[in-house]
Amino acid sequence: MACPRSESVALIAYLRTNWLFAGADDAFVRSYGPRFLQRTFPAKTLVYDQGDPADTIYLVRTGKARVSHLTSCGNHVTTAIVGCDRLLGEETLFAAGAQRTAQATLLTDSTLCVIPRETFAEMLSRNAGVAFNVARYVQAQRDDAIATVVNLASLKVPMRIRQIFHQLAYDHGVAEATGTRIEVPLTHSDIASLVGSTRETVSVEIGRLLRSGRLLRQKGFFTVPSPFS
Repeated sequence: MACPRSESVALIAYLRTNWLFAGADDAFVRSYGPRFLQRTFPAKTLVYDQGDPADTIYLVRTGKARVSHLTSCGNHVTTAIVGCDRLLGEETLFAAGAQRTAQATLLTDSTLCVIPRETFAEMLSRNAGVAFNVARYVQAQRDDAIATVVNLASLKVPMRIRQIFHQLAYDHGVAEATGTRIEVPLTHSDIASLVGSTRETVSVEIGRLLRSGRLLRQKGFFTVPSPFS
C-alpha cells in the first residue's frame, strides 16, 4: 500500500536526513522512500512477539519502544529502550525465514516506517554506503550489549541503577530547569530488567535516590538533576 503523495514527500524528506541514507544520492533515496510504509500506533501496541516471523524491519520515526526477551521462567526481561531513528527487528535481517528472538512493545504513541525484510536487504546489496551505515549501527548495538554485560558483572546494583538513569537521560532526555527529564514512561520493573536485579531491590534504591534529591519523579517521568551525582 503506497502512502498518499503528501505523506510520501514528507517521508522522503525525513529519510534524506536519516543516518541510514547518509552518503546515498537523492535518486536512491527517492527510489526506496515510497516503499517504506509509514504507520502510527498507540502506546502499548505489540509491534511483534517472540517467535513471530521475522519478515519486517522497523525504523522508529517518533516515539519509544521496549525490546524484551522471554526467559525460561516466563518473565520478560527488558534489554533495550529504543527511540527515534533507531531500528527494530534488525537482529534477524540476514536470516531468511527466521523467527523473532525478542518482543517489541511501544511505550508511547509512535510512528514507524515499516520495511519488508526483502526490500531492506535489496537496499543494502545495491548501495555499499547504506550497507556500511547499517554495519556501523549493528556494531554500536553490539558494543552497547558488551558494556551492559560488563556492568552487570562488575558493578553493584546501586551503581548500575545510577548508570542506567544517566544513560537513559543521555539517550531519551529533554533538558529542563531542574535537570534532564527522561521522556520514557518507566516502571520499577523496567529498571530492574535493565540492570539485572529484582523489582523490590530496585524500588528500595530508587527510593533512596528520590529522598536524597539525586533523582526526581514528576508526572510519571524520572528527571536526572544536573549534575547527577
